[in-house]
Amino acid sequence: MMIAQYIMIGKQDGLFVSCVASCLNRWAIVMDSGTGFTAQVYELSEQFLPDDWINEQWEEKYYISALAGADNGCSLVVMSKGGSRKSGLRGLTSLLLR
Repeated sequence: MMIAQYIMIGKQDGLFVSCVASCLNRWAIVMDSGTGFTAQVYELSEQFLPDDWINEQWEEKYYISALAGADNGCSLVVMSKGGSRKSGLRGLTSLLLR
C-alpha cells in the first residue's frame, strides 16, 4: 500500500499521523485517534527537507508534528493544527553530522 492510500484510509477512520520513521527506504507510519489534531498535511519529498513547502504550511498555521528522512535522501514531513503541542520553531536549519 502506498503512503497516500494508507494515510487516506486512516483519515477516513478519524486517525492522524503521530509518528513516522524510515529504514532502508521503507516507511513506518503510526496513526492515532488521541492526538488532538484538527487538521493535517504531509509532503513526501525527494529532497531531505522541502523548505518552501514547510514555510508555506507555517504561514497557514500548521506546525511540524512528525518527520523522518530515508536512506535515499527523501523525507516525509507531517504538519498539523490543534493538539497540545505547539512548535516554537519558526526557521528551519539542516545540520549534517559526520
